[in-house]
Amino acid sequence: EKLSLKGCRSLQKLPSCLGMLTSLEKLYLDETALQNLPDSIGDLKNLQRLHLVRCTSLSKIPDAINKLTSLKILFINGSGVRELALKPGSLPCLTDFSAGGCKLLEQVTCSVGGLNSLLKLQLDWTPIKTLPKEIGGLHFIRKLELRNCESLKTLPGSIGDMDTLHS
Repeated sequence: EKLSLKGCRSLQKLPSCLGMLTSLEKLYLDETALQNLPDSIGDLKNLQRLHLVRCTSLSKIPDAINKLTSLKILFINGSGVRELALKPGSLPCLTDFSAGGCKLLEQVTCSVGGLNSLLKLQLDWTPIKTLPKEIGGLHFIRKLELRNCESLKTLPGSIGDMDTLHS
């Protein structure tokens, strides 16, 4: 099942009953005025795809996202997210994470290194300054995109452990 609220530019809040949509597989909330996500989002056990592209009022992804054990794709490009509360070992199916253009995302935490199924990580156009050494733990990653990260000063030595990267 799919729910698309893309382009509902005045939508600021989702009802907590959203979590009752347990058959939902795809949720598109792009270009909304959401300021937060309800904790009940963690009850969407079958959710495979979550899009929060250009949700500029959204500053944080709730901890409840760590309960989305079926999530494969998470796009937060161009959102107002400042931090990610991803826990190591959570999101066991996540293969594609994109945060490109998140102008306020200055730090990627060490928890990203625990996303064991990740194949693609896109952080283009973010103000990140460093990458955590744990990023080398992404043993299946094929694509790491860091274009135009103008504040990025160093790469951790563990990046050499990413022997599956492709051009």
